[in-house]
Amino acid sequence: MYLGIDLGTSSVKLVLTDNDGLVLGVVSRNYSVNYVCQTSEQNPLDWFEGFNDCIKELSRTNDLKKVRALSFSGQMHGLVLVDKNGDIIRPAILWNDNRSVKENHYLNEVITKEKLIEYTENISFPGFTASKLLWVKNNEPDNFKKIYKVLLPKDYLAYKITGVYATDTTDASGTLYYDVKNKQWSKKMLDILGIKEEILPKVYEPETVIGYPLDDKYLSKNTKVSIGGADNAIGAVGTNTVLEDEVNLSLGTSGVVLSVSNNLPKDKVPGIHRFTHVGGRYYQMGVVLSATASLKWFQETILEDNYKKMDLIIDGPKNNIIFHPYLMGERGTINDVDAKGLFYGFDLSTKRDDLTKAVIEGISFSIKDCLLAMKLDKVKRFRIIGGGTKSESWIRLLATILNAPIETIKLNEGGAFGAAIVAMIADGKYKNYEDTSNLVTTDKIYYPIIEDVKYYIDKYNEYKLLYHKIK
Repeated sequence: MYLGIDLGTSSVKLVLTDNDGLVLGVVSRNYSVNYVCQTSEQNPLDWFEGFNDCIKELSRTNDLKKVRALSFSGQMHGLVLVDKNGDIIRPAILWNDNRSVKENHYLNEVITKEKLIEYTENISFPGFTASKLLWVKNNEPDNFKKIYKVLLPKDYLAYKITGVYATDTTDASGTLYYDVKNKQWSKKMLDILGIKEEILPKVYEPETVIGYPLDDKYLSKNTKVSIGGADNAIGAVGTNTVLEDEVNLSLGTSGVVLSVSNNLPKDKVPGIHRFTHVGGRYYQMGVVLSATASLKWFQETILEDNYKKMDLIIDGPKNNIIFHPYLMGERGTINDVDAKGLFYGFDLSTKRDDLTKAVIEGISFSIKDCLLAMKLDKVKRFRIIGGGTKSESWIRLLATILNAPIETIKLNEGGAFGAAIVAMIADGKYKNYEDTSNLVTTDKIYYPIIEDVKYYIDKYNEYKLLYHKIK
């Protein structure tokens, strides 16, 4: 058996498979996020508690001593600081935390974006780990002095399970102190941040076995533990998006466009991330910070019972309302931490259904923003994962806006199933990621509504123009 662990923003999910990749069980546990103003934090111990609860539940119906290997998929960019005893120094600062605006400005404008791209292939964002680390250095000097190791979220969970400090190439890429081109910590960036390499974990490929479980109550002490990788990279493994020119879309808390390449792309678009992928490849990634997060906000604040009929609303009458989903600022093509969400074009005739449809369209337009910036407008077909795929009408609308077919997969467990695949490779069942294509099968294909394509091209252009008018 193999075990995949996905450490998400709102929950931890475990997928257990048999030796042939057939899913035997899926369990998850939710935990809270502490949102205050522009800050977003979690207690890392909640992740470990959630993992233990999931393991206990799986063990009721499965002999987990037979698990040959396990691996991880994890939310990116989070700052986890531990002292010399391995204890948490302060709550983890998450990927969607925007407190480090000053530090972000310093990195982009004083160090300069050009130098950052030279050192790391990327520019700074408040969500990246480097600016968070600078924020702690500038605002919590006592905590900064206590640092023994700087970890990423899934790496902390791996440490709690194995006692080993480690990270991987895909997750390290999102720190802004990792040299993506040369696949090593950037000495230039470490000097800028004022830290020594010794406080960083060793970097491995995702399938590398780093250790074995310390606790053998449920798992065997012979179970191989591989370090795994960043949620978007491992989610792409879960959809078999591992070869050049393959593109994966994700409709989760954030929206993600991920495109695989054998080499680092020549075009360096400042708002588009350039990270290492599995199998020695690379990927470009465009991010919409508030994808289903925008929908959740709208559901809880305005929508009430209308959420259940969302598909009917999406398929309903068109309207002129435009929504910008910039509820947490935005990365992507606008790269504006101060960007705000808005509704534009409503009047006394506007109904809740109209606003609902505008939210869905706005999120979809932002995904198109990323695709155009990444020059992916000629892609013939996309694969998609994430909570947003529960709405068939949304996928069909997105296919129309992108003017390309979109595939869903039969097992929509994304990062957790991708992590199970990584575990199989770590165990030697498969030699490489290309060989795992038989584990992923297409469920449905959604095609553009041809008669609506022109309408949404025009509305997208209005959406783009509006941001520049009000900025």
